[in-house]
Amino acid sequence: LTRENEETFYHADQLIKGLYALFLPHWRREFAHLLPLRSEEYFASPRAVLGRVLPFLGLPLPASEREWGPLLDGPRVLHGTRPGGGKPPLPAAVAQLLHRFYLPFQLALVEQLRAHCDAAELVEWRSWAMGTAVRAAGVDRARGAEPSDVELL
Repeated sequence: LTRENEETFYHADQLIKGLYALFLPHWRREFAHLLPLRSEEYFASPRAVLGRVLPFLGLPLPASEREWGPLLDGPRVLHGTRPGGGKPPLPAAVAQLLHRFYLPFQLALVEQLRAHCDAAELVEWRSWAMGTAVRAAGVDRARGAEPSDVELL
């Protein structure tokens, strides 16, 4: 493939990877236990997320700040191709189209997680999906709209 073709397939593959609701039933058949996590949550609060991940994996939590250091201060590697000056802004119409595309899959994912998350986690997942509903409808949250104000598409 040419570099241009490779880039096109890479980006198309990223769209497919975001359809978690389609893959979750297959993953559940292959793995006895799964721990659903949102990358937004990890990047906002890595220590809290790692505090859930390590016990899930049967690993002890770090006992001191010194032990947490390598987990929290390590380099973050971003994969994929990015322009030298950072990613260009996403046009609002494209963002809205993507939010509309993903919304039914995100709501289906929330339903699939209902039996596998505690109530607080389920609220977080639902809020995540409803945030997509707000963006898909083109509602500006800065104007005071709330997810409950948006009719699902």
